[in-house]
Amino acid sequence: MFSLLGVVGGLWAQKMDQQTAATNFIIAPLTLLSGTLDGFQHGFAGTSEAPPEVGIAVVLNANILLGVLCYRLLASGWCLRQ
Repeated sequence: MFSLLGVVGGLWAQKMDQQTAATNFIIAPLTLLSGTLDGFQHGFAGTSEAPPEVGIAVVLNANILLGVLCYRLLASGWCLRQ
């Protein structure tokens, strides 16, 4: 999912500074915090806030949607330099 977000950010950014800002302020914090707290809670207490199946379904759907978005953006040539 994060690689697909990086591709979308790379297509969107017009300058390297914009890509760096998107990576530093959006993608990096998400990678550090994604599932960490709920994973620790499940590991220590044996309980979690949501069933793992829900998390798997959400991540799978997000990956499919981002994959389709990346494919369409690349196929259309949006923000690609010639």
